[in-house]
Amino acid sequence: MQVLENADNRIEELKDKLELAKTKNNQRASQLSDSRRKAAVRLAAALKKELCSLNMPKVDFQIDIHPSKRNRYGDDKIEFFLLPNLGERRIPIKDCASGGELSRVMLSLQTVLSDKQRIPTLIFDEVDSNIGGATAAIVGEKLKAIGKDLQVLCITHFPQVAQHADYHLQISKKVVGDRTVTFVNLLDASTRKQELARMTGKAS
Repeated sequence: MQVLENADNRIEELKDKLELAKTKNNQRASQLSDSRRKAAVRLAAALKKELCSLNMPKVDFQIDIHPSKRNRYGDDKIEFFLLPNLGERRIPIKDCASGGELSRVMLSLQTVLSDKQRIPTLIFDEVDSNIGGATAAIVGEKLKAIGKDLQVLCITHFPQVAQHADYHLQISKKVVGDRTVTFVNLLDASTRKQELARMTGKAS
């Protein structure tokens, strides 16, 4: 009976708590949006610098933050825009980037965030796809730099990339009986030299 008698007061208390929670939620969401806008400016500038170093001298990288229906991640919709050449209109990176451009964006992003991530290991599956040999050499240097802070596993067909590795694993397939078997061999200094020569097409 006492619960029923105090029901009106209890309802008012709960309404007050709900309003307070809404107010705090709105404040936190607004603070998060402000922090994102500031971070987006810094991240876009850092990514542009990295992309320029990967043989994209005219590139521009932009991050737009638009209001969106609130969810567990806040009030924002975030879009990345890559403009690889001067005079091109803005198109979201998910709709316009080529394989080589996406590879360089991902590498640039990992380079910028390498000292801020808690992920101990990064795996790059042909991050050097659709790029030229000169750019591949720069990619190799970038991967080596990331490897100072994190463990990096990279699958590559470029000797310009492979030569920067601390450890070189050669992956090959052979038919054994009626099955195809994959072999993974850790190369020593001598066999690594031979493999790099093979990758460049200069093997004797």
